[in-house]
Amino acid sequence: MAKKRAKHIDLRQAKLEFMENGISYKLLSWSPQTMSVTVARFEDGCKIDETTLPFAHLPRDLKRKVKPN
Repeated sequence: MAKKRAKHIDLRQAKLEFMENGISYKLLSWSPQTMSVTVARFEDGCKIDETTLPFAHLPRDLKRKVKPN
């Protein structure tokens, strides 16, 4: 049997961002199966890298926008 691919929800159009320790994080995608988000990190307007964060590490207001129930 074929293996099911993990479902990713694109968040680029929502333009969700948050600041933490002088670094700006922009949400790119969310994987409900692994409960993680892919984010792009920016410092002084320059992109540093893209990384994956656990969903639980997001600020509460962003969690409500990404997963409204």
